[in-house]
Amino acid sequence: MVALMLPLVPGTASAATPPLLNWGELVPGFTPGIDTSSANECTNGSHRCVESIIRKMNRDLRKLARTCDHNAIFQLGYTRTTEAYYESSQIPGFYDDVPWMHHYDSVFASYYTQPQQDWTKGNVSDVAPAWREAFSAADGQELPAVGNFLMGMNAHINRDLPFVIADIGLTDEDGNSRKPDHERVNEFLNNVADDMGPEIVARFDPTFDTNSSDDLLTGFTVAQVIQEWRERAWHNATLMTYGDPLIAELVRQGIERGSTLLAAMIRDGMAYDDDADRDARNAHCAEHGQDYDGFDGTYFDDDEFSLVMLEMDEPDAPDVLGISTLPLPTLSLSALRLLGINVSVDIRYGVSVTLR
Repeated sequence: MVALMLPLVPGTASAATPPLLNWGELVPGFTPGIDTSSANECTNGSHRCVESIIRKMNRDLRKLARTCDHNAIFQLGYTRTTEAYYESSQIPGFYDDVPWMHHYDSVFASYYTQPQQDWTKGNVSDVAPAWREAFSAADGQELPAVGNFLMGMNAHINRDLPFVIADIGLTDEDGNSRKPDHERVNEFLNNVADDMGPEIVARFDPTFDTNSSDDLLTGFTVAQVIQEWRERAWHNATLMTYGDPLIAELVRQGIERGSTLLAAMIRDGMAYDDDADRDARNAHCAEHGQDYDGFDGTYFDDDEFSLVMLEMDEPDAPDVLGISTLPLPTLSLSALRLLGINVSVDIRYGVSVTLR
């Protein structure tokens, strides 16, 4: 079996150049929920929407890098992850529903770009608390790069992702769970983390090293943390979608409070102890921040990786209810317990879901 690997933005010398899409112009007419008949490229799940998002992400990254803005760290991580997602979407059979995944990607991106714009324009009250913590810490240059990265991941995954999944829906029109496609993203996260780390070290902060054998922050570790957070996000989205109004509201509050608490813990626990460390990071970026010659062509460096992914048996579709399709009626706490799901709410730490 041969895996077809395509470049990041496919095209040939003889093909007409596709019209440039302005991601910012797409957002106002763009609402969550896949609709393949829509004229909006992001609503209908077109690959051109993702290409436009990647172009904007790279433009924003270049702008942040030029000034050694500490927000560049998460911007770089998210940009490289989106590039890797796009490449995976070009592998035949990697996802069951590519248009839906493109739509998922675009909605998820909007949950980052909107608070980013609001923060820049001074509309702080419109920014979720977890993002306020992340942007404020970066603007104040309070943290090393690993802290900036974790703050951004916490805000975008622990805070944003449950709402994104609830917005776009957990099932297709026939009631089949979308979770298998959601989980396929986990399969390339190791690759992204291991490629991203050296770039951050080379350009922005030498203390950020995900490839050191004696360092806890390995690419594998980062990927495992992200996978755990993504799983929790799916569970919380399920509770918001199928729980009764009280459960849904408790989950929403738990997401906001839990992600904000974790942001504060990261901010406090990883803050610079010495201004000299911050100065050294900024000096390194001033010299090397522009040292990047472009995408190298693939995040799937190991040919066996793609072959293994395509030859795997289709994974089961585990979800919080333990079945591949979700019921339409709302579920009360007692009904969830009958299904073997215990939900506990802690005002400090959010919502905990355990399966018996």
